[in-house]
Amino acid sequence: MATRLRIDSIRATTAARSGHPTSAASAADIVAALFFSVMRFDPENPRAVTCDRFVLSKGHAASLLYAAWAAVGVIPRRRS
Repeated sequence: MATRLRIDSIRATTAARSGHPTSAASAADIVAALFFSVMRFDPENPRAVTCDRFVLSKGHAASLLYAAWAAVGVIPRRRS
């Protein structure tokens, strides 16, 4: 999953011609572990009080957060 997040982050920053793909790539393992093994998260109702909250303080890795949201189904994944 971390590899998928890296690929999607790099594709997104490349398509946008903007962003920090290396920042996203360096945090992919942590985000993959949190989103897919640790966090309590309902993609059908992500704002539910029973869901954990994720705060990304590493703002240059925002493309990684979008990749994770797409991977869990909160936002549509753009195919290229």
